Amino acid sequence: MSGMQLNKKNMETEKSPEFEHRDELPAVIVLGGGFKESGKMEFAKPLSLGLESKMRVLAAGMLYESGSVDKIIFSGGKTAGEDNLSEAQAMMDYLQKKFPEIPVEKIFLEERSLSTGENAADVKKRLEELKIQESFLLTSQSHVRRASIIFGKSGVDYQQAIAAENILKDRSEHYRAFVKRYLSSPRIKLLKFREAVLNSLFYIDSEGKMVKMVVDAKQFVQGIKR
Repeated sequence: MSGMQLNKKNMETEKSPEFEHRDELPAVIVLGGGFKESGKMEFAKPLSLGLESKMRVLAAGMLYESGSVDKIIFSGGKTAGEDNLSEAQAMMDYLQKKFPEIPVEKIFLEERSLSTGENAADVKKRLEELKIQESFLLTSQSHVRRASIIFGKSGVDYQQAIAAENILKDRSEHYRAFVKRYLSSPRIKLLKFREAVLNSLFYIDSEGKMVKMVVDAKQFVQGIKR
């Protein structure tokens, strides 16, 4: 990945358009993208990361590998229920599988959050604990706008919001073809619709209480099925 160069056109952002990319920032904040679902409010068994989560992890590994960041912070709680791994732990496990050369002491977890609003609040505390003042925010292209607004309102001082797809497509022809297929898939239309709904809810429910209620309902259904 040493040949990958990052610049403004590789990044989706809602703030700091004047920011000039540096060779390395202290950290990248990776937001959880959920677990794979089997439908009807059920998670697939065995539990595994969803496609968006995997793409974000791969992009984070590539950023570290290219020397763009020194630390990786995974953010995401136990959205599949208390008896399962947190999204942050599952993402860390996937990173170590795909990038075993990344030292474990360079990876940090935030395992409490169940929504983007909680991601922002809990990541802010984690950054303060680690004394990190500069970072990238990494998520999926469909999620960048809402995540940028929420993190900005929460006072998280990140330098740039990055879409995982833009990092992946610069990796190789294989990944470029994958991203092209992904962005033209029916899945993206569904995600864009979901984000449009959540963007609308955000102005009514800026604290994300409605989103948390949906997550809690899903966990409750899972508990009954167990």
